[in-house]
Amino acid sequence: MVNIYINGQHYVAPEGLSVLDACRRYGYHVPALCYHPRLKPLGRCKVCVVELEDSGNLCISCSTQIEEGMKIRTDTPRVISKATQAMRGLKEKQTERMTRVVADKTEFDRLCQWADGSELHKNAAVTIDPTLCVECGRCEEACSRLQDMHILEIPNGQPVRATGGVAFDTSACIGCGQCSTFCPTGAINATSHIDKIYDAIAAGDKTIVAQTAPSIRVALGEECGVPAGEITTGKMVAALRAIGFKHVFDTNYSADLTILEEGTELIGRLSKKWAGEEVAMPMFTSCCPAWINSVEQDFPEFIPNLSSCKSPMMMLGRIVKQYWAEKAGIDRSKIFQVAIMPCTAKKMEIER
Repeated sequence: MVNIYINGQHYVAPEGLSVLDACRRYGYHVPALCYHPRLKPLGRCKVCVVELEDSGNLCISCSTQIEEGMKIRTDTPRVISKATQAMRGLKEKQTERMTRVVADKTEFDRLCQWADGSELHKNAAVTIDPTLCVECGRCEEACSRLQDMHILEIPNGQPVRATGGVAFDTSACIGCGQCSTFCPTGAINATSHIDKIYDAIAAGDKTIVAQTAPSIRVALGEECGVPAGEITTGKMVAALRAIGFKHVFDTNYSADLTILEEGTELIGRLSKKWAGEEVAMPMFTSCCPAWINSVEQDFPEFIPNLSSCKSPMMMLGRIVKQYWAEKAGIDRSKIFQVAIMPCTAKKMEIER
């Protein structure tokens, strides 16, 4: 344990904490942008400054570890001035980029850019708006260190891009979406299909149906102020019906089908193995499209080990457009199907 002082108050803190973690642990607000508890401290944004009383120096709190007897100040005029200056600098950089995107273009160019999103980098799963990037590094760190994919980079003084400057939609991105999860500025988001849905509803010539993953009925409730953990299936279905969806299916059903199919496939493989035939074992589930993408790109020797079954989302998609459409007497070409899922990679799976 380490004796430290924060704004004159004495605390006994566990060894190994950063100054930022120690301050937050004991209830002191220290602003930070590039910091995230799951990522290695980056120290890029310079917003999380504190003052060390003994030396009188300012330090970056996320990348500085506490030491015995350290006296930390989070509330001095120097600290507040430096932190606000750093934050304003980041905001100015973002504003300047957003201005520069349209500054040298004609009115027609600007309207074309607005219409087709030409300044955006996107693939089927994720969309990057470089004008909103402040180079905090969290997306790059998540992609490289957590996921070990190394798809994104932030060149010195430049916004995030695909590594090597390649087109983002031709990169080896597996669509996991961790970059969008860690981005604090809104520069990286899941690729939106909302306009396609609005257009389909407005056209009025198709049967609009939805399928909903188990987790989203809880997540939607939390976003709408419902107590954490409360299931909001009824409200969710009512809302979907109110905005134009004719039918709502539950992906739980096809998850059961997937389990049955994968179980049958596993028994089949084991039977062949016991009969002395060559068969790829162990068998891996194939429900996660990001996992499938990763295997195909980085571990192709394990492709034979993947189950041949579709994911629950894709399995239900086929059932709706074939079996259910026939039973309901609906032309399958007149069905517009929307999957409401918690995963960006599902967007990539649909396009595939």
